[in-house]
Amino acid sequence: MPLQPANARFRRAVRGFYMWLGSLVTVAVAPFIAQSLIHTHSLAGRIAGVFVGTASWVPLFAVSIIVIRGSDEFVQRIYLAALALAFASALMLLTLLGWLVDAHFMKAPDLHALWAAFALLWAIWLFVVKYRFERRA
Repeated sequence: MPLQPANARFRRAVRGFYMWLGSLVTVAVAPFIAQSLIHTHSLAGRIAGVFVGTASWVPLFAVSIIVIRGSDEFVQRIYLAALALAFASALMLLTLLGWLVDAHFMKAPDLHALWAAFALLWAIWLFVVKYRFERRA
């Protein structure tokens, strides 16, 4: 990546921050809109609710990819290691919950709580991996 003047780098960073903030707001607000659409009891409303609830994650994924691809190799390694650990943790959590439900130790969990837990897992792993990588460097 060629060196840019400080002003251009600052503008790029601010633009990236606002894209990230907007994608987080979209993810936070869309479930409420999707819930209201799902409860309209019409086929078109339910389809729109499912679409809005699912598509609301696309901007966050896109911004995450843009941030990861635009950063240096050290930061890319941090993000990708955190994603790998979060994926493995999410699989273990799903497996545990599946067996607990099958054994009738608990009811099936709310999927909305699960996606929030998976996003939180990624954030936790991001901080842990960042701390470990910076201690090694």
